[in-house]
Amino acid sequence: MLYETFTLGGDTNFVTFNDESSPNYYIRAQRRAVTARDIRQFDVNIPDGMGVVDYQTLIGRSSFIIDGRIYPIGGEATLYEATEALRKVCNPKISQEDPSSDDGYILLKWNEGVGKQLRVKPLFVDIPEVINRASTPSFRILCKIRYPFAESQTLNVATTLNPVITPGSGIVIPTDGLVIPTNGVLIGADSGTATNSADNKGDYNAYPVINIHGPIVNPRITNTTTGKFIAFNHTLGAGESIVVTIDYDGVTARTNTGVDMFQKLTADSDIDNFYIRPGVNSFSLTASTMSAGAHATISFRDSWPI
Repeated sequence: MLYETFTLGGDTNFVTFNDESSPNYYIRAQRRAVTARDIRQFDVNIPDGMGVVDYQTLIGRSSFIIDGRIYPIGGEATLYEATEALRKVCNPKISQEDPSSDDGYILLKWNEGVGKQLRVKPLFVDIPEVINRASTPSFRILCKIRYPFAESQTLNVATTLNPVITPGSGIVIPTDGLVIPTNGVLIGADSGTATNSADNKGDYNAYPVINIHGPIVNPRITNTTTGKFIAFNHTLGAGESIVVTIDYDGVTARTNTGVDMFQKLTADSDIDNFYIRPGVNSFSLTASTMSAGAHATISFRDSWPI
């Protein structure tokens, strides 16, 4: 197939390009690099750098053009339906549900043997204002790329750190004295540790979302493959949890009741370098103390550079 099928938008507001099964209209399109002519015609600024956190138009490897043409199948009414669908999906009010992203970022999805997606923001849309009923109008959409990598459409959620709890106890000394067994006596609070692995099948670092569940005191998640960790000076009771979201922009941490926990991260936590590198990564969950029910889950998307 000369033109691959891809979509732009969210879960309910999206446009599918090169979809031959569409009953009302066919939007043929290709993705391409931005040219000097596009820059002049769109009249855009060209700042330096990738510009992940800036608020200007970005040209170069951080942007691309969707270049296409609309073919109405059902006449004039479906022609306007197609153009309005494009305008709606490029509306800057649309936002992916990412707490670290600017408003307006949506998903570009396609398939290369595996479903992939890229976070993009439509910046400029060139669609004719007046359309002849017999025409097949062309269009261009200039999109800014959020991050320098694509992700899998499927979220990996299989990694669970489920510790084996070793119960602690005190000592009651009987009146006739205490005999210490040869294997010792465990004194103190419950303890435990958990290990598991996560396989990033891409070839770029993947950024995880970590859920830590109590009862646990001062939890610490370590990627033993990279040697990086994140840790909290905090106690989680039974039924309480912390959600740690790590992405290219940084880290957020909130409890299941919405309390910001970023200030509870320890000063030596590797928040800038905590990721899942390509291949198998081993993880551990440790803490000062933990009790039955304490565990952690790690979810992520395989990632590829663009």
